[in-house]
Amino acid sequence: MSPRINVLMTIFNAEPYLHSAIDSVLAQSFKSFDILCIENGSTDDSMEILRSYSDPRINIVELKENIGRTAALNMGLRLSKAEFIAIQDADDIAYEDRLRLQLNHLDANPEIVMLGGNFDLIINEKTSPAQKVPYTHSDIITSMSHRCPFAHTTVMFRRKEVLELGGYPEEFIYSQDFAMYLNIMKKFCVANLETTIGAHRLHPAQLTGIQSGSELRLNEDIHLFKKAAVQFNYTGTSHRLGCQWRAELHLMIANIVHGKKSLSHIMSAISEAPLTSLTYLFVQMIKWPIRFGHRLISKEKA
Repeated sequence: MSPRINVLMTIFNAEPYLHSAIDSVLAQSFKSFDILCIENGSTDDSMEILRSYSDPRINIVELKENIGRTAALNMGLRLSKAEFIAIQDADDIAYEDRLRLQLNHLDANPEIVMLGGNFDLIINEKTSPAQKVPYTHSDIITSMSHRCPFAHTTVMFRRKEVLELGGYPEEFIYSQDFAMYLNIMKKFCVANLETTIGAHRLHPAQLTGIQSGSELRLNEDIHLFKKAAVQFNYTGTSHRLGCQWRAELHLMIANIVHGKKSLSHIMSAISEAPLTSLTYLFVQMIKWPIRFGHRLISKEKA
């Protein structure tokens, strides 16, 4: 009989932190689970680390080349036979009661399809206090106007229901988790535990990856925040915060790209922003995009 929980970990060049991530899962107070590791074409020693474990609960799928994170996550969903999927990032930490607390809550609340929780941040190997998330379904909906209210590395969900919705939307390279949350919330309830159940690590290699796809990543987020605004019909404060956040994302893109593309995102920021935040936006444009002008001048000189 398959365990009720399958911990799904996609792995790409995670060598520095992979041992601690796997060890944190193996140390769970709830023991009846297995770990499905999708080794996504790493070029470091991640595969050797996986092979060093003899625990029979660890199952490894080795891919010869990287297929992208979205496809790797969906592969894991299709291969799993478990009732629940618990996501665990290969550079993060699960606290020892995470699986037990989430399983108990989902069993007690069958209407909830996905459950996250509070998490600590690890920066330069130092742990900062818990990052608070909204807990109830209604508070999560409100917060989605201007933030993603889940840390992907903390979520556990009912596999059957999520597969019926199509899993992670394949058209998203970076924001596949946020896109999936929106799809789940069209039909089902979600929640976060008030308990801190893990730690999310920020490190230089991760930041390099973020920077390399930053424009596309931000464009995906803008698209999804707009989708959330329509899906949840935001009004009042939620509408204002959502517009302001989308405007800020446009400014971030304008600070990354050059030429007419920069100007188009500046204009998009101004058109997105509610009147109450226009002054704020102009202050941001003075702070950053004296750099915009510098980029245009530098480009012309080049």
